[in-house]
Amino acid sequence: MRCVSIFLVASASWFIVGLNDGHGQAEKPKKVVTPTQLKSALSQTVPSKPYQNALPIRDALGLLKEHLALKKKELPIVIDQKAFWAETPDSPDIVVMDVKLSTKKDTISAEGILREIISQIPTQNAALVVRAGYVEITTKAIAKKAR
Repeated sequence: MRCVSIFLVASASWFIVGLNDGHGQAEKPKKVVTPTQLKSALSQTVPSKPYQNALPIRDALGLLKEHLALKKKELPIVIDQKAFWAETPDSPDIVVMDVKLSTKKDTISAEGILREIISQIPTQNAALVVRAGYVEITTKAIAKKAR
């Protein structure tokens, strides 16, 4: 695993926002994020302007984490890179792909940002799954199994 930043941990198969034990290993959050807290975090609005310029997904997710932290909200996000590579072996590393919000509104919900991000993943098979304690960006096939 390689540490991308203080808030981000990446490996060949997972990209985790906000979960880092300081040694490059992902760990469970010390504070459990309940389904109600996840729903609340996803509904929070943040300024859309910083997301209207192209930036890598990892930076967009890090920025979202920072915006939510200002509101004292946690939104652990996991990208299952391995699932994308299993379905599309030649797909690029998801976290370095550039995304850009299309909205011209002043604010957007955290869920809206995540939906815009997955809509721009070139494999066109990305989905969001709300799991126990975190949100996962994975493939539609994996999301379907999670139902």
